[in-house]
Amino acid sequence: MSVGFPASVKLHQWAHLARKVFGGGFYQVGSSLDQKNTRDVDIVCILPDDEFRELFGGIHVGEMDCKWAGLCLAFSLWGRDHTGLDIDFKFQSMTAANERHKGKRRSAIGLEITLEERRRCEESTRKQEEAQNA
Repeated sequence: MSVGFPASVKLHQWAHLARKVFGGGFYQVGSSLDQKNTRDVDIVCILPDDEFRELFGGIHVGEMDCKWAGLCLAFSLWGRDHTGLDIDFKFQSMTAANERHKGKRRSAIGLEITLEERRRCEESTRKQEEAQNA
């Protein structure tokens, strides 16, 4: 992720909150993964196909679909306000995302490591180090 610090922290915080609204997977995609000076930061929420159909119907018509476009715009503006980054946000079905962007990189955002998970990782690392030193 090349948006820099502290923007990357704000981006993860916003995505974590946004995931609580719709679930799905939130990913940073596009040129902002590799470059700091990009026009915008592309974020997609990839939903299971059945959830996408339930929200937006079976035929996706992009910007002409007022519900889809309105929600994408609302999330883009919310992301911009929270992060200070120009967020270009879109919802995609899993099948469409995998077919249209096959082989292109995406980076999961908005994930959370709980204190319990952190402790498990630290304990596992400690045990590995002890085994190596034995």
